Amino acid sequence: MQPVTLNNLLTYINPARKHRILYFAVGGVLLLSWLLTIRRFPHATDIFFWNSFSITEFLISFEGGFVRRGLLGECLYGLSALTGLSPLPIIIAISIAAYAGFFAILLRKFYTKGVCWWLAFTPILLCTVYYVIRKDFLCYLLIALMMWILARYKPSTARSTALTLFCCLGMMLHEAFIFYGFPFVALMMLSEVRRFRINLLYICLIPALFILLSVFRGDRATADGIIAAWNSIVPGQPMHYVYFNSIGALTWTLDDAIWLHLYNNFYSPQWGWAAGIALRASELCLLFYTLSNFFIIFPWRWSPTADDRHNLPSLSLLTIICMLPMLTVLSCDQYRVYQYITVAAILPFLFLKARTIAEAFPAWFTNIAVGINSLFIKVLPQRRWIMAIMILLMCLPTPQYHLAEFNWTSPLGTVYTFTSQYVPFILRHVIS
Repeated sequence: MQPVTLNNLLTYINPARKHRILYFAVGGVLLLSWLLTIRRFPHATDIFFWNSFSITEFLISFEGGFVRRGLLGECLYGLSALTGLSPLPIIIAISIAAYAGFFAILLRKFYTKGVCWWLAFTPILLCTVYYVIRKDFLCYLLIALMMWILARYKPSTARSTALTLFCCLGMMLHEAFIFYGFPFVALMMLSEVRRFRINLLYICLIPALFILLSVFRGDRATADGIIAAWNSIVPGQPMHYVYFNSIGALTWTLDDAIWLHLYNNFYSPQWGWAAGIALRASELCLLFYTLSNFFIIFPWRWSPTADDRHNLPSLSLLTIICMLPMLTVLSCDQYRVYQYITVAAILPFLFLKARTIAEAFPAWFTNIAVGINSLFIKVLPQRRWIMAIMILLMCLPTPQYHLAEFNWTSPLGTVYTFTSQYVPFILRHVIS
């Protein structure tokens, strides 16, 4: 790890002369699109009202009975009851702090690893402003903490205990953590041959907790109890039952939830089920190709080894497979699902040594992942300009809105929207 000095930073910012124009062009567009997106945050806070989905995700508590996702809400409820403060500014402050912390970790690890810094500014990794007020970035910080523990400490009872406790904490924040924060950690724990039995016992606690949270998923009485509790301590901001916010979602039945998620994730009103399924499969394939090859194609100061070339496809395939249930029963926000996959695949790569990751994966799984990536490379060769186009146009639309999301989920779309709306306005005032 090189010290952070001015000379080292200048070396890090300036790539090889041969590819300097491409590097700066792509990096500049990504950085500009991120700045334009962040600039919209004060205006986007208008949607973070008391009964909105994002805010009510934090307000789920145990006041209506034990229920999934209620741990953080119970802490906020206790704080509000004790101080008389509205939880709304606290929620926004926690979310912004978590976002800033994750952003700082990414930039630091990109620098120490020596990989291309501007991937940090892709919307799929740092998201749009509409997804900042969520528990997601708290969960990402937990994953980063677990990766730090795996990198810093040798196998021991204390390490296994800490990893299990943090996995449980992540699931108490959001039960979907089992699908993206837990799989690689479990794989690492199971690779400890001398501690296999005890680690297997630790690992079994995680699905046991998931089953418990699934049983106590909530109902209308739970939702009404939570709403009544909040209204009793924050009377100036009355909350009411809304079926399509986070508290209202506690009342969804399994049949309704499965149909809702399948319809939103795989059905296109214009072209039907087949087109929607094909679109979703194509997006997952492109995401796998991008995560498997981006750092290899844009290595910067980092020299990829044979293990690195195998690890990236293995990490990408593992997270994509484990996240498939999210598209069926747990999330209609495809954009967030792809972000979960990206974060879960990149953080182990940034924190751990290549040999450590390689030893965790079974040889057969690595061979399958590398084989699939080789097939994609035959269709999309490992060329910088191809990868640059994919990164700048990365949109990942939903079947419901097809390409309408291009203007706010892709870097070029964000820059185009800004220039088409504001540049003519500025020029008219300058000329006049």
